[in-house]
Amino acid sequence: MRYRFFREHKYVSFMLTEFERQVAKTDFSSTVAVNALKEPLFALWELMKGHAAYEQEAIFSLLAKKGQTLHQEVEQDHLQHEKYFQEFMQGLENIIKEENKNNRIELGYIFYLSYRFFVADNLRHLHLEEALIMPALQKLYTDEELSKVEAHTYEHMSATQMVQMMEHLFPQMDINDKIFFLEDIKKTQPDKFKEAYKGIVYLLTDEEKATVNAYFSKTELALSC
Repeated sequence: MRYRFFREHKYVSFMLTEFERQVAKTDFSSTVAVNALKEPLFALWELMKGHAAYEQEAIFSLLAKKGQTLHQEVEQDHLQHEKYFQEFMQGLENIIKEENKNNRIELGYIFYLSYRFFVADNLRHLHLEEALIMPALQKLYTDEELSKVEAHTYEHMSATQMVQMMEHLFPQMDINDKIFFLEDIKKTQPDKFKEAYKGIVYLLTDEEKATVNAYFSKTELALSC
C-alpha cells in the first residue's frame, strides 16, 4: 500500500456535516438560537483555514517543485472557501438584525441552503485531492520522500499535541488509518510515541488493540507499552 495524505479528510467532512445538522434543526425565529451558531461556525472556519494552509505549504508545494499545476484548481477552491465563510458569518449577522420573525425564518432557510451547497462542493474538492492529486504525488515521489512531510510535522509536536490530534481524528477513522498514524509517529518520533500511545489507547476497542499489537509485533516497531 502506497503512502498517502489526506486521511484527515474523514474528520473534516464529519465536522462540516455535523454543523449542517445543527443548522437544519435551528429555529431561526429565535435570535438566541441563531447566535448559538456563530461559535461553531467560527471554529469550522479556523479549521478549514488551518487545513488549507497546511495542504498548500506542505503538500501542494511538492507538485510545484516538479513543475506541476494540478494543484492550482484546489488552491482556488481554498480561496472560495474563505469567501463562503465570510458570507456565512455575515448571513448570521443579517438574520440576527432582522426584526421580522417570518423574515428571519426565510433568511435562515436561505442560510441552510447555502451552507448545504458548500458542504456538497467541499466533497468535490476533497475528491479532487484524494483521487487526482494524491496519485500524481505517488508517481512523482517515493513513499520515503512523501513520509518526510509528516515527519517534519511530528518533529514540531509534543506527545500531548499528538494525543489531541488523534483524539480528534480517530473516532472518524478505520483501524488501517489509525495504524498509519501510530506507525508514522513511532517511526519518526519514537521517544514521544510511548506517551502518545498511552494517551489514546482508550479510544481503541479491544479488537482494535489486538489488531494494533499484532501489526506492530510483525515489525521492528513492536509496542513496548
